[in-house]
Parts: sequence; C-alpha cells; structure tokens
Amino acid sequence: MNFSGLYYINEDGLVISFNPKIQKNLGLSLCSKGEFVFNRSIKQRFYLFYHKNRVYVTKRIRSFLDFKRNEISVSLDSSLFYQKFGFIYPPYTLYNNIFLMSPFVGFRIIDGKVDVSTLPFESLKKDDDDPLTYSGINLDAHIKGLLARFVDKSLTQSKTSHLSVLFSGGIDSSVLLALTKDKRHFDCAYTCNMPTLQSEIEKSKLMCEYAKVNQAIIDVPADLECEAERFLEYSLEPIQDNIAPVLSYVYREIGSRAAKKDFNLDSYYLLDGQGADSLLSGLPHDKVYRAYKIISRVPGLRSVLKFLPQSFKRERSRLLYRIFKALSALSAENAQSMLVNALIENKEVNLKSDNRVLSYMNQELNELCCVYDDFHMVIRYFFMFRVLPAREMQKYVNVPSGINILLPFLDDEVVSELFFTPSNKLIRNGIFKAPMVHIAKSHWPSFFSKSKTSPFAVFYKVGSTNIVEYSLTGLKRLVGNSESS
Repeated sequence: MNFSGLYYINEDGLVISFNPKIQKNLGLSLCSKGEFVFNRSIKQRFYLFYHKNRVYVTKRIRSFLDFKRNEISVSLDSSLFYQKFGFIYPPYTLYNNIFLMSPFVGFRIIDGKVDVSTLPFESLKKDDDDPLTYSGINLDAHIKGLLARFVDKSLTQSKTSHLSVLFSGGIDSSVLLALTKDKRHFDCAYTCNMPTLQSEIEKSKLMCEYAKVNQAIIDVPADLECEAERFLEYSLEPIQDNIAPVLSYVYREIGSRAAKKDFNLDSYYLLDGQGADSLLSGLPHDKVYRAYKIISRVPGLRSVLKFLPQSFKRERSRLLYRIFKALSALSAENAQSMLVNALIENKEVNLKSDNRVLSYMNQELNELCCVYDDFHMVIRYFFMFRVLPAREMQKYVNVPSGINILLPFLDDEVVSELFFTPSNKLIRNGIFKAPMVHIAKSHWPSFFSKSKTSPFAVFYKVGSTNIVEYSLTGLKRLVGNSESS
C-alpha cells in the first residue's frame, strides 16, 4: 500500500493526504515495498477505515462517525465476540470496515477489501549472541537500569517537570515509586481507593510512611455512569477495560489537585506500571499455563476437571470467579484452547465457528505457536500486541489535557530490549515476573515477603446493567443503526 489513496483525519477533523512527513510524525511504517502499512508502537492507537477505494487513518473512531456517519455499521460478529470475551480481538473493532492498528498487523487492500496479516518483527528480535538474552548477566539490575533511564529521559524534556506515581502497593508500582521518590521532580504517590481490597490500601499507606512519601488517596464514587457515558461519546469504542471509567475519573481528579498546587500541567507526569505483567511473564495466564503443563502429565485429570463447575458470577466473589475460570481453562485439550478459555467472560454466549473475529484469533494463535517453542512467549506476544492495545490501553483514551502518562513497560526501547528474554529467566523457582519481585524486595524489605499481589479492582455501577450491555446499547444509540454481518 503506497501513499496513493491513503488519508489521515486529524483531531480537528481535517482530511489530509498521506505523505512521508505525516507517516513519520505518526510513527506508522510501510513494508514489503509499500505493500503493507502497519503500526509498531503499543502506546500509539490508530484506526483504519476503508471506504470507496480510500483508506483513512485516525486516532479516534469518533472521527470516522463525524466524517462518514451513514457508512458506519456495527458488526454482528464483533458484537457477539465482545459479549463473550469482554473485548474485541484486534485488528477488528465493533464496526464493519474499521480496524484497530495494533502493533505488527499489516494492512493492504486486495480486490476492494481490507486484508490483514501478522507481520514478523525482526526489528525487535535480538541476535543469538546478545548478552542480555544469552550470557546470564544480572537481569534484575538491567531492568532496573532500563526503568531509571526511561524516567530520567522523560523528565529532561522540561526543567519544570513534576512527577507522580500511580501507586497501588503492588510489585510494579512499588518498584517505580522506589526509583523516583528521591528525585527533585517528585510530587506524590496517587492511590485509588479500592473498597474491595482494603488490605492493599493499608499496605500502601504503610509503605509511603516507611519511605516518607506524600500519598494522595482518591476515592472513586460507586456510580460511574457519567464517566462511562463520557468515554463512549468521546471514543465511540465499547468499554473493554472495566478500569477505563475509573481511571478517567482518577486522571481528572489528579489534574484538578495538580492545578491547585499551581503546577504547570504541560509538564506534569504520571508514572504507570501498565504492561509489566505481559512483558515479564507475570500474567495470571502464565500461571495457569504452568498449572496446565503439570496437570497434563497426569493421565485423565483434564477429563475429570470438565465435570467440575466452571462458571461463577464475578459479583458474588472475585476469588471464586477466578478459580472457576481457571478450572475451565485447565480442562482444555491444548494450550491454545486453554488460553482462549481463560479469556471467556460469558460462557452463555455461543459463537459460530466462522465468526470472523474468533477465526482470526485462533488462526493467529496457531501461527504464533509455530513461531515460538515456548508457549509463555505466545502469551507474551498475544497480550502485548493484541489484548493490551485493545483493552488496557483504553485507560489512556481520554486523559485530560496536560497530564502526561509515562508507561515505561510499553516504551519501544524497553520492549525491544526485553521482549525476547527467555521465560526461564523471568520465572524462577516458581516466582513469576521474578526480576521485578526481587527489585521490589530489595527496596521494600518486609513488605513483599510473598510475591503474591492483588489485581487492581474497583467495582462500580453503570445504571442497572453491566458494562458490556451498557456499551452496546449506548453505542448503537450514538451510531444510529443496528447490527449487520
């Protein structure tokens, strides 16, 4: 795909013909002699819309609605996939002919249709003799150094910078707080009040007292329907990360508090540990896969698991919900099915085998299993470049102007440095994400006697329904049409 027929819709709604300067500014790439256009960065979210032999690229689906309202229609396949999994697997979105340009998905036009392909990313892969991957250097120290350099590089952009950390008391945010609390730019640690995890809140208070760090706790209201509606109207995306409305509220509160301190918001930075679990083999799915390998060694055990209850409502007990969800995954016939089962949010929704989103996800999983011998690497790719761009990156869709979110674990340099680290260097002695656990323990003695951490969870209401139904109903109203194949 060359620049002919390729257009960019900017934040003001202006349609601009693509050229090398726009391509460079956006960070998009062309490969195979211009045959494919693709995105390399996890942090950059772009959408592609094909209409009447023209390809439009923008940062917000809303721009397409304002530009071609009558041409936007909800995809039935995507809607059903969203109802079953709670997110939509990229590059597909809720809409026909609109695609999320998640990293390393190549887009081209063939016979008047958008064709998508998984592209290799040799630009990230390290040579076999690379010291980080193969020589047994101190990986913990290397990661710590990478994070410290990322923060220093970010702060040197402004002499009047102020830096805060989104702090939960977990492993990742604790490491980031330890590396930044003594810097002259440091402001405070912001903690979101989670009524369901009060023990974590109390631990975070003790840690801040121990480190003599100013902590600001933000109480989130129980009803976030206004935040959810604001998100839908701004993005025109279904809410795929339940935390997105929560953090939308939190960011606005942080901006308000920073403004009261007379800080220059153009140079106010908020450090977030998003992506560490995916990059460093610390996901629950990594743990489920380890259990799956153990169970697979016992003949007939998976068959027994199929007869156990495998569903439980999240609202009744988050712990039991996670246990029964894991049981469903462990009863799968192979690793790919295990991963897919672990992602299911609503087992009552049935998808046809030819559902285009499900088919593409399964196809790509098969391709990744052919590329990587270690399934932990499949999980890493799957979450870093597919699930996270669609789901977790929604947290940063509607950040108030002036607040700059720093995401070290999603930084291109950090990702390229660490992505191909073998899982046996990240999972040691039964400890997942081991380098981060060791760094946290070195800075916070006695606070991490166990490597177990609690997931970020805030429960809230959006009217009388759940977030999936709320999103679909709201978006169909905003778009003004019904579902189509």
